Amino acid sequence: STFSPGSTVVTAQATTIDGGTLTRGSGNYNSRTLTLSSGTYNSNGQTSLWSGAVVLSGGTYAASSATQTFGSSLTLSGGTYTGSTGTADINGNFTLNSGTFTAPSITLLSGNFTNVAGTFTQGSGLFTLDGNAQTLSGSLTFYDLTKTVSSGTTLFFHAGNTVTVTNTLTLQGAASNTLKLRSTTTATQWKIDPQVTRTLSYVDIQDSWNTNATA
Repeated sequence: STFSPGSTVVTAQATTIDGGTLTRGSGNYNSRTLTLSSGTYNSNGQTSLWSGAVVLSGGTYAASSATQTFGSSLTLSGGTYTGSTGTADINGNFTLNSGTFTAPSITLLSGNFTNVAGTFTQGSGLFTLDGNAQTLSGSLTFYDLTKTVSSGTTLFFHAGNTVTVTNTLTLQGAASNTLKLRSTTTATQWKIDPQVTRTLSYVDIQDSWNTNATA
């Protein structure tokens, strides 16, 4: 079955899709949470704002070209998130237990990124870490990865894991407010593989292994 609200304004506490297709119309669709176990959520070129948790265990979230805002967290335990030319703005933790996340042109993340056993594909997009005291867990591959801060904070990398950046890595703090890069386990190395361009300034680094140091 297909639900297409058109220009109607829809307000819901929770949205659950366990089959069929929900296609966004031009009217506002306001829902706190989304649970998608099968079927399709099609944003249809419209912005989506979820103020609570969004959980995919199956099905497809077709993000299209508009901004998708996740106000609490985004968790994939199956299913597929298909980004396009738009933005995914995740204001909380991003957990990829399983399933596939194909990133859009821009991904903004204010919480932690944990990849347990999923597939993360960025293509040629930009992934920006814009939160405080964030952690990257799992072996992750980015195209462009950026974190720039004006006040001191720490970016943690999971001990033993490798973060690969295939195009541009930008890590920048500020004078007297360094960006600290740390392992989740003190004295246990975290690894980074910056393959093309790297821009680092005002960073304080410990326990790191640059596997591409001669590039």
